[in-house]
Amino acid sequence: MIDTVAHKALPWLEPRGAEAQNVIYTSATISRNLADLPFPARCSEEELSTAQDRILSSLEAEGFLERGTYFAVTDLSPTDLRVLRERDLIQGGFFAHEGACGVYIRDDQMLSIMVNATDHIVIRAHSSGLAPESAVREVLETDSVLTGTLDYAFDEKLGYLTATTTTVGTGLVVCAATHLPGMAMTHQLHDLNKSL
Repeated sequence: MIDTVAHKALPWLEPRGAEAQNVIYTSATISRNLADLPFPARCSEEELSTAQDRILSSLEAEGFLERGTYFAVTDLSPTDLRVLRERDLIQGGFFAHEGACGVYIRDDQMLSIMVNATDHIVIRAHSSGLAPESAVREVLETDSVLTGTLDYAFDEKLGYLTATTTTVGTGLVVCAATHLPGMAMTHQLHDLNKSL
């Protein structure tokens, strides 16, 4: 099953888009938790199963499973998990999880949705080069669709409640992966330092 993912080229690694000579890809991640359940680290196995069932029902109802595959972590080998981590489709902490958790991967591998990782839902999107708008738009649109069928933990003062304090509020993290050795060889690190 995972072979279909491992042997596909990643479109967001193609050198196109803004600053593609220096920026390999941009990713955006958004974290959400279900309102009536503890965060995954505090959930019982039954609560994790409940969360997974609800999220899978939502993915199916919204047509996600027609455009991708859900992989239960119990069906993945340590090598499979390393492949998914190297492709930036799952978080590093996902290695320690067992039981009712998994990852949805859209067929084009531009979008993944982790279930019961650090948070109940972690949506990650990629774009080639320096394109934060594209990656952010993808996670926000996905989040908006899932909001129609899932009730998220939200506080009027704090915003979205997440398992880590760094993502409380919007739950959004945007990253750009740069090729520092290439930039050093082409003497562009000084310009990057100035622009930062």
